[in-house]
Amino acid sequence: MNKLKYINQKYVDYIVFIFPLSLLTGPFFTDLLVVTGGILVLTYIISKKIWIKNINLKIFIYFFLSIIISSLFNFFFNSQIEYNEKIISLFKSFAYLRFLLFFIILYLFISTKNHFLKIYKISSIIICFLCLDTCYQYVFGENLLGFNSKSNGRLTGIFDDEAIIGGVILKFFLIQSISFFVLKNLFKNKYFNLSYLLSIILILPTIIFTLERTSLLLFIFSLILIILFLKEKKIKLYIFSSLSILIIVFYSIFPNALNRWKETSIDFHKGIYTFGYISHFYSAGNMFLDNPIFGVGIKNFRNNCEYYRSGNFNIDDKTFYKKLNKKQKKNFSDNLCSTHPHSTYFELISEIGLYGLITFFILIFNFYLKIYKSNVRPLIIPIIILLFPFLPSGSFFNNYNSAFFWLIIGLTFAAKKNLQKKNLKIFFIFEN
Repeated sequence: MNKLKYINQKYVDYIVFIFPLSLLTGPFFTDLLVVTGGILVLTYIISKKIWIKNINLKIFIYFFLSIIISSLFNFFFNSQIEYNEKIISLFKSFAYLRFLLFFIILYLFISTKNHFLKIYKISSIIICFLCLDTCYQYVFGENLLGFNSKSNGRLTGIFDDEAIIGGVILKFFLIQSISFFVLKNLFKNKYFNLSYLLSIILILPTIIFTLERTSLLLFIFSLILIILFLKEKKIKLYIFSSLSILIIVFYSIFPNALNRWKETSIDFHKGIYTFGYISHFYSAGNMFLDNPIFGVGIKNFRNNCEYYRSGNFNIDDKTFYKKLNKKQKKNFSDNLCSTHPHSTYFELISEIGLYGLITFFILIFNFYLKIYKSNVRPLIIPIIILLFPFLPSGSFFNNYNSAFFWLIIGLTFAAKKNLQKKNLKIFFIFEN
């Protein structure tokens, strides 16, 4: 048994520490590592019967079962979805179990503070590279790999045609922060805190350059939460000072960076129906009303949303729609369909229904409760940021987004587990 654990630990170490780098390449290698790690840890789970003993894993299983049950129900009873689309949704619901196994890898095998030191170093290097590469693209119009920025000024960094670099940097910051919360009491030397502060100083202007409003708001909100939750007054003062000075100085030097916020303000004055996201939410809400218990199955929002701008649904008869002007009507109806609702909660309630949403809330409430009752409350910050309900978000069931989500959740719980242990040995890299 010990030999089996050693084999798993050895190869899982490789996977976990290569995994952040794979996130820079896109979904293929990320998925490959998730699947490989899942196979390795599955042998350990079965041999130790961990799923029977651990209440946290039981709650996880209930949530993942709700995904499968939703797809099975729609496979047999939903006549609005084509057969091929049902097969795809069913396959993806079973395949999503790999993220449960990935969470277990992190929860069981990230077992020393040395692991978090390595994760801190890797995430710090990645943040530095992404920020410098993105700023280079802002200045010269292309990044170090030769990828051009978008014609509307949006930056893409290493992701070529996808304007997601700000969100990716934010998520790596959350990973770095989890490690920082674990290690900050071990390294009583100014250089460790300084390295974290330098990351913040690099990230803030970079995200402003990307023109990603959601990423910027979430990053600033995460810093505010860090200031509120941390006990160390010096670190809080440094973060608050850096945040205030950077925002004032940056917008003074680069006033054009405010243009996107001005556009948002103008759109707000035109009414909420000018935002395409409102149309997505409307379609998702109606999907829930039509399929309240089990939803329409994962990845099926895109297959069902066309119905809500078709003649069968007859949106022209809706009271609120009649009050819109011609331009608002066109904008609203054009955006009723998309690949996903751009909201985690609307996606969950439309695709896995009330049953799935309740199990998800139980899962998240369990997270909050366990962390809040512990002496490591700053670890609640990454979960708040990932699940912040009042801003648009990427697709929850997207493979790439799921990899980030469960990586951060898994590291959070591994951090909580290890911070509550005593007398763990660690090799100190930062010397006084």
